[in-house]
Amino acid sequence: MDIPERSDRPRVSHRGHIPARRRWPITRVKRIAGESVEVWADIFREGHDVIAAALLWRNETAAAWQREPMRLYGNDRWQGRFTPPTPGWYLFAIEAWTDQFATWRKEFLLKQEAGQDVSLEAREGIELLAELMPRNRAARTVVDKGNRDVRVLQGFRRAMDDALAAAMERTETRPDLSRSHAVPLVADRERARASAWYEMVPRSQGRVPGKHGTFDDCIARVPEIAALGFDRTLPDANPPDRPLQPQGQEQYAESRA
Repeated sequence: MDIPERSDRPRVSHRGHIPARRRWPITRVKRIAGESVEVWADIFREGHDVIAAALLWRNETAAAWQREPMRLYGNDRWQGRFTPPTPGWYLFAIEAWTDQFATWRKEFLLKQEAGQDVSLEAREGIELLAELMPRNRAARTVVDKGNRDVRVLQGFRRAMDDALAAAMERTETRPDLSRSHAVPLVADRERARASAWYEMVPRSQGRVPGKHGTFDDCIARVPEIAALGFDRTLPDANPPDRPLQPQGQEQYAESRA
């Protein structure tokens, strides 16, 4: 179940359960407003570089996407979630890219733990931190401090802490970014989850023998029907472009057509 990518460099591939294509095309997803929507996807790429992914979602009428992080569950399977706050139509998609800093950090720590010389990797790290500098002010402050620590031999271990890694996740430099197609989702109100419907024929609701019922007769029966536990009442109204006729004659006419 491949998700088509919108990238000139398709280094990262998606295989998703919800945003599926080809065999089981999904036209929309339905959920209840205020409840979490869980999205799973298989994301992979060639080589051993570290992957990062995000779940994008927005109201259909909104211009900007909101982002939620996706976490690796295991064996190329990623998971993310978002919550549509109000009833309406929404869109969601998946973005994935190579996490250049996490890849460098992993290789740096492996060589350092093995007792190898990491001076070359440290210089590469300094250049990488400058290249991937995030725009977010708070993240830039953390990265600037980490950059200074990397330049000092004693600061190698300190520069590899999780705070620096989290700050580098805010970088907007993602040369092989790929995005899936957008999947529509409708968020309904709570009563749309399970409701009981009662259908009535207005002309059969008359209280005077031999006289057809009216919509006023239907309205008078609403409290009685509600007391039975039904949430909605559907009147079987005669189409406006067809003359009113008894139900038996109408069915007979349709059978003869």
